[in-house]
Amino acid sequence: MTTETSPRMSFENYLAYDDGTGQQYEWVDGVLLAVPTESEFNAWLSFALQLYLINSGQTQTDSAL
Repeated sequence: MTTETSPRMSFENYLAYDDGTGQQYEWVDGVLLAVPTESEFNAWLSFALQLYLINSGQTQTDSAL
């Protein structure tokens, strides 16, 4: 039984790679791995944390004056 493997991609080819779909990929040992899109919950949580950190930074700055 033989196993067929796809040829590995060089890092230079990875940097120039664009399949036209907008899909993002990671390059791991010459193999492209598709990066999943961000979930709605993760996007919401990230936004909420950004707002929290921005607001907490302004509070500390304001109290120092």
